[in-house]
Amino acid sequence: RPVLTIESMLAGRVAAMTGLLHAVQRATRVARYAKEWAVHLQDLHFDEIHIAALLYNFAGILMWCYAPEAMLRVQAMLEREPGLRTRDAQKQVFGFSLFELQLELAKTWALPEILVALMHGDNANQRQVRIIELAINLTRHVANGWDDPALPEDYKEIGELLNLRVE
Repeated sequence: RPVLTIESMLAGRVAAMTGLLHAVQRATRVARYAKEWAVHLQDLHFDEIHIAALLYNFAGILMWCYAPEAMLRVQAMLEREPGLRTRDAQKQVFGFSLFELQLELAKTWALPEILVALMHGDNANQRQVRIIELAINLTRHVANGWDDPALPEDYKEIGELLNLRVE
């Protein structure tokens, strides 16, 4: 029985493989920041936070694997229209946002509560969820370059979370 690999699924689709690898790289960065901050805060659930952060975009990663052409259309729309929200582009292409898909998959697969809470957004004041949200924001803004105008606010919020001065 042949083993299914990403390389075989996306063979010859360089742009799709690149999109997938960028999504995995972002998830890895988010998870690294979140775990480090959880450890700094002496949160005993740092491993759970790390896993939840690593899985924060698993629907996007799955779609890069199973619907790469559609993901490339979403990417092209976002490049053509810089002000377009990602979820709006996804709804135009898929008929739903990846957030909606991910929330349903997380519930169906009984993923950890922190991940479902992060995706649902109801528990924004919960410190563990806040750690992951800030890690996502920092990773997203840094991807635009270290001069992204949103970074000073990220630093301020991260400093408040970690009880550190921005400097």
